[in-house]
Amino acid sequence: MVAYKIKYKGFISSLYIPEKSSGKTVLLLPGLPISSNIDKLVQCFLDEGCSVFYPQLSGSFDSTGEFDGFKHIEDIKDLIKMVKQGDYKELYFGETIEVNKDNEIILAGMSYSGVIALLGETKEVSKVLLLSPVLLYNQKDISKIVDFEFKSQMKSLVSLLARAFAQTYRISSPEIIKKFLYGEDEQLRMKTVLEKLEKIQKPVLTIHGKNDVSVPYQIAEFLSKESKNEKVDYHIGEFGHSNSSYTDEAIGKIKRFL
Repeated sequence: MVAYKIKYKGFISSLYIPEKSSGKTVLLLPGLPISSNIDKLVQCFLDEGCSVFYPQLSGSFDSTGEFDGFKHIEDIKDLIKMVKQGDYKELYFGETIEVNKDNEIILAGMSYSGVIALLGETKEVSKVLLLSPVLLYNQKDISKIVDFEFKSQMKSLVSLLARAFAQTYRISSPEIIKKFLYGEDEQLRMKTVLEKLEKIQKPVLTIHGKNDVSVPYQIAEFLSKESKNEKVDYHIGEFGHSNSSYTDEAIGKIKRFL
C-alpha cells in the first residue's frame, strides 16, 4: 500500500491507487485527532478497486486555512472538485498520477467527520458511508437517546487541541470550535440532522461498534431508525471506535455497500 501526497488549492491529501480500478473513488474524511491507523480500512477500499483520497482538512497539518467544523462542511464542495480533477503531481517526487475524473464518488466520514459528511454537499456523490460517526454533539439531544456524558469529553478535546495539538490544528477562535464541538449551532441539533437523514436521496450506511467507549452507537442506531428512510442502513457490531477493530462482518458490509 503506497500513499502518495498531492495538493489541491490549499488542501494536502494522501492518495491511494488500487491495482485494478472499479471506477469508484472514496473521499475519506478524517477523525479528530486525525488517525494514521487506517490501513485496514484503506485496504478494504483498495480490494474493491476504489481510489482513496484522505485529505487534511482546512487548518490541519499542511493544509491552509483555519480549523473550523462549519468550514469543513463547506470544504466538501472543494474536496469533491479535487477528486474530480483527475491528474495530480506527487508533491515529493513530481510523479504524475492519473485517476479517472468520471469515477463514482463515495463520501465517507469517520468519527468527528460523520456529521460533516452527512451535512455537506452530497449532490455529486453516489453514496455516503459513516464510520463510527459523531452525528450529534449537543448534550441535551444525546441525553434524549442515551445516558452518556459527551460534553465533558468534548471539553477535554478542546483543551487537548489547545495544549497538545496547537501547531497541528490552527484554531483562531476557541469559541467557534466550542460552538461546533458542543453542538450549539442549529444545523448540528437533532432536528436538523434527522431531517437530513429523512430527506437524503443517496444510500447511507453507518458502521458502529457496541464496544465504542468514545461515541455511543445508540445515537446512530436511533437516528437511522427514526429517519424511516429506506436508503438509510446501519450495522452495529462487536467492535470499538477505531476502524482497525472492525470485524470481518463489518468489513464485508462495507464492501457490499461499495
